[in-house]
Amino acid sequence: MEKKELITGVFYSVIAALGQGGGFVLVKHGMSFGVSEFDALLLRVLVSVVAVALFVVLTGKTKTVIKSAKNLKAMLFVFLGTTVGLIAGSLLGFVAVNNTKIGIATTLISTSPIVLLPVARFVYKEKVTLIAIAGTVVTIGGVTLLLLR
Repeated sequence: MEKKELITGVFYSVIAALGQGGGFVLVKHGMSFGVSEFDALLLRVLVSVVAVALFVVLTGKTKTVIKSAKNLKAMLFVFLGTTVGLIAGSLLGFVAVNNTKIGIATTLISTSPIVLLPVARFVYKEKVTLIAIAGTVVTIGGVTLLLLR
């Protein structure tokens, strides 16, 4: 991986983390007014569809999206990833933040590297570094401390 790609990836990861964190805080606040997790998820999906559609149109990517949609094998995996990630992950995340302290819920939700490192190694044949393993161990330790307090 080139340094430019690494910097770009880290930059967008930080922005994504800020978006996810801010989103959870705002959704938790919205749910405190009686909005259910299902209602919150439906609104999130609807707003996302509109925002992405506008982005696609405004950036002139319509033809690219149509071409990608014709790749049925790719779309199957995108569909499955969306079902597992967006629907199950977001819905269960909303249930979690609605039923516990937001810090505990979001910390547990952010432990996905524990699942992803073996997948990266064995499915994608990526090299899993000692730093990545150490980070995972620290994450597990942090979650353990958070839950034991």
